[in-house]
Amino acid sequence: MDITLAIIILVAVMYLLIIIGGIFFLRKRKKGMFTQTVDPKPVQNKYDLKKDDK
Repeated sequence: MDITLAIIILVAVMYLLIIIGGIFFLRKRKKGMFTQTVDPKPVQNKYDLKKDDK
């Protein structure tokens, strides 16, 4: 098998995987699977501003 033919086939397979992945991602996004989640407990600051007013 010629090396250029192997490279062309490898690139073609990579393009197919990218296209299939993009179609899958768009279908999932339209269904609303990727919704933004809200953190129930927001992270508290490491320091309190009232303590720094000294």
